[in-house]
Amino acid sequence: SRIMLALEGYLDPLWRPPLVLAVLAAGTKYVVTAFLMEDPVLCTREDYIRRRQDPASGSWRRALLCGQLIFVGLAAQNLFMDLGAAASSGLHTSFAARCHFSAMVLAFSPNTVTAVVGTVTFGMKANVLKDAPLHCHRLCRASDKLMQVFVFVMGFFYILPLVLVSLCYGCLGVLGVCYVFLVDSVSFPWRLLSGGDMGAIWVAFPVGCALYMSHMLSGALAAGSALIFEWRYPELAQKVKNEGTRVNFRNLGVTTNVPANIVGCAAVQDAPLVDLAGGAGTDGLVASEAGQGSSDDMAEEDGAEAGTGGTRSSPSDAEGVTEKCILNDEVIAAATIFRAYGCLSMPLLQLAVIIAARIFLGDNVWQATMKTFDERKWSHYLEHASGSGLSGAVSLMWYFL
Repeated sequence: SRIMLALEGYLDPLWRPPLVLAVLAAGTKYVVTAFLMEDPVLCTREDYIRRRQDPASGSWRRALLCGQLIFVGLAAQNLFMDLGAAASSGLHTSFAARCHFSAMVLAFSPNTVTAVVGTVTFGMKANVLKDAPLHCHRLCRASDKLMQVFVFVMGFFYILPLVLVSLCYGCLGVLGVCYVFLVDSVSFPWRLLSGGDMGAIWVAFPVGCALYMSHMLSGALAAGSALIFEWRYPELAQKVKNEGTRVNFRNLGVTTNVPANIVGCAAVQDAPLVDLAGGAGTDGLVASEAGQGSSDDMAEEDGAEAGTGGTRSSPSDAEGVTEKCILNDEVIAAATIFRAYGCLSMPLLQLAVIIAARIFLGDNVWQATMKTFDERKWSHYLEHASGSGLSGAVSLMWYFL
């Protein structure tokens, strides 16, 4: 429709890449955003706090702050472009068209992906520092304030609208993509044999590749964080492994192995029976782990308990409690996986929002989906990228970083 063409004239064509490329761009933006916000899952809490207080980290803090300023400046430029596009488009359109265009601006903007990663990372960082000493390097305080403002602005202008848009536009767009994907997949063999139109394969194939790639990259990013932590703290990783408390990323809630010294998990079927009652019957027989649970030993343990006020010392008391980290804490692991999947699924959600906006503006499901994928062909995107000039280079840098 003419309204749709007028609205799309305000949107940067460089922010309409092929779906697979959009997923890859979301992955790079995830890494850059987490790095600049000092991702806390890559360190132990003690080490993380110590680095913030280290007076010898001035040069690193200055470099990090400069990178954060450039990062925030590019995000602010993108925000002003989005607000300007929304204001300009509302001059000659109806209220309904303005609502649809606002949803499209949110879907096209690279700031949406950055806002998701930044908000979750900031929450994880705040949880790590909630009981930490207030004293830290002055450049560290400046960096914290900058990131606080950044996350607040991104959350207000992108996260809150994204929640509202997802309820309406996102659901309708996902249903539309699923419908076209199903029809395209079922009819493809017939088109292939009969020599029919093969253009529709550019719906099913990109969606399938993007789903697979987003799933694989999300798992790789989450597992990569665990591997980096394990590489930096090998002793702690080995201790977690010995305790059998390492988190299984494929199935949270199930540990990789269970040690035999955990009460209730030890195998007792092969343990010798000890007569505690002193009789010849079997009523007083109990299992002793590995033959070490005789009545004399248990009597000595009771005496030890009586001498210590009835409190039995545990291995954690003697050796120290293992610090919670991404390797053994399901909450940290789940937050890391949620952050990765939330970031890598943004291109698919953004695509669904644009399709839904086209449907609301008068296109049927098939037309809306085909038009949206048609403008994301590689040839179409490369043509715009090659003739974009310096301003296009800045837009591409922000989209992919």
